[in-house]
Amino acid sequence: MDTKSLPLKKPSASIFNTNGKRPLVSASMNNRSASSSSSSNGSGGGVYMSASVAGEKKTPTGRIIFDVVIHLRSLEGRPATLEELMISTGHKEIIDSQLVQDELKQNEKVEFLDSTTVRFKPLYRVKTPEEIVDLLKEENPRGIPLNKLTESYAKVGDDVKKLKESKEIYTIKNTELNTEILFYNDEKYRIPVSDELIKMWKNIPIPNDVDLVKTMKDIGLSVVESVEAAKTTKSSKAGKSERKHRITKVTNVHIKDFDPNAPDAAPPPKNN
Repeated sequence: MDTKSLPLKKPSASIFNTNGKRPLVSASMNNRSASSSSSSNGSGGGVYMSASVAGEKKTPTGRIIFDVVIHLRSLEGRPATLEELMISTGHKEIIDSQLVQDELKQNEKVEFLDSTTVRFKPLYRVKTPEEIVDLLKEENPRGIPLNKLTESYAKVGDDVKKLKESKEIYTIKNTELNTEILFYNDEKYRIPVSDELIKMWKNIPIPNDVDLVKTMKDIGLSVVESVEAAKTTKSSKAGKSERKHRITKVTNVHIKDFDPNAPDAAPPPKNN
């Protein structure tokens, strides 16, 4: 007997999505489907079942927003439609998901020009050296940190360097922010001084951090790295002091036949 001609039966099968709850495809393999599958492969040597693969893994909304913002920043102020963003980033949720669109509207780095067109929103919208100078004139004497200008356009660092060389602006290094603070070099604040005063100013030694710490230790001053470190040290000392106040048993060994730790201790006998 030819076993290939026998009817084949397969139990009902379901393909689930990633959470294993919702069936995407359900197929029942009966005699008819088996024969049609056998004839479709052209060999007649086996039976197979074709079904849709489970749904693609969902991309987190935060990742989508991040990719959109990075792409908009690379456009340096040029607007883009949501459809263009979908093609550039590969996230179809930009069009399909209302949640993603709501998140984009609430993002401080995304500006909606209309319902479907957006652009990157830097802290300072400048694109040329001249605009940087004009901005510094408005912000003088507070200055602007360089790291807050770098998101405006790609070559802002090169333009700032040229402005410094032409003495249109000057910068001061801020060690706490780890960046340079830009200021407009206003002519009215230039005060002529003698060469002797300039020489005296340049000859003033400025100690580095290592020398400063050593000098403080030499004169008996403690160095605390941060407020949090000081709080930790203080709480640690407080814990140690609390442990010193543990209750201990009292034993007055100098009094004969007297145990103050015994329950209902009687007073020592009096001598006649």
